[in-house]
Amino acid sequence: MSNRLNRAESRLRSLFSRLLELDNKIIGLIICATAAYNWFVFYQEMEKAILYFRFGIYTLVSLSVLSIFLSAVYLTCAGIILLLLKRPISRYKTAVPNLVSILAAFVTYLFVWAPRGSFTHVNVYFSYLLIVAGSFTMLASLLVLRRAFSVTPQARLLVTAGPYALVRHPMYVGSILVSLGLALLVDSPQAIGLFLVCGCLQIWRALYEERLLERNFADYAEYKRRVGRFIPRFRLRGAAHNLEAGVERSVPSPLPHVAP
Repeated sequence: MSNRLNRAESRLRSLFSRLLELDNKIIGLIICATAAYNWFVFYQEMEKAILYFRFGIYTLVSLSVLSIFLSAVYLTCAGIILLLLKRPISRYKTAVPNLVSILAAFVTYLFVWAPRGSFTHVNVYFSYLLIVAGSFTMLASLLVLRRAFSVTPQARLLVTAGPYALVRHPMYVGSILVSLGLALLVDSPQAIGLFLVCGCLQIWRALYEERLLERNFADYAEYKRRVGRFIPRFRLRGAAHNLEAGVERSVPSPLPHVAP
C-alpha cells in the first residue's frame, strides 16, 4: 500500500513539474483564445456603437467600446509574449504561489456570473472610467515589461522604468481598478465581495513575486525602498528640506550694525 502511495506521489510530482515547464505556453494559449473572443465582441459592439452614434449617443458607448478594445489588445500581447518566453532565471516550484497567481489573473471573469443589483448607485460613467484607466495601466505596464512578463511568479528581468518607476506593481494596480469598475458596474453585494477577493489575491500574488525578485536581484532591495508597492511614494522629506533651503536663501541677511 505504501509503495503504491509513493509511486502515485512520484507521478503527481513529475506531472506538476512538467506542467510548470509548460505553464507559460498553456496560459498563453488560453489568453490568446480569450483575446480572439474579445476581438469578436469588439467588432460586434462597434456595429452597435455606430447605430448609437447616429442618435447622438457618444460618451458611454465610446467608453464601453474602448474598454473592450484595450482588453483585447492587452490579451493579444500577453498571449504572444507568454508563448515566446524562454526558461526563467528562477521560479517557485511549489503549488501555492503559482495557483494564487493564476487565480488572481483569471478571477475577474467571474463578474460575468455575478447578479446585478443597485447596492451603491455609483454613476455608470465612473465605473467605465475605472475600467478604461485600469485596462490602459495594464497595457502600458505590459509593453514596458515585455520579456519580463509572466502570469506565475518568475524571475526574468528587473524592470524599474515607465510605470514601474512610480509603483512596484502597476499591472496589479490596473487589475484592481478594473475589478473595482466591474464591481460598481454590476453593483451587487456579491460583486463587491468578488472585488475584495480580487484585491486580496493581487496583494498575495505581489508578496510572492517580491520575495522571488529580492532573492534573485541585488538591486531589488534598493528599488523596494524607493518605490511603493501599490501607491507612489513621494519624497516629502526631501521636498520639505529643499523648501526650507529655498526660504533660507530668500530671507535677506540683517544689515551690519553701525556704531554711532
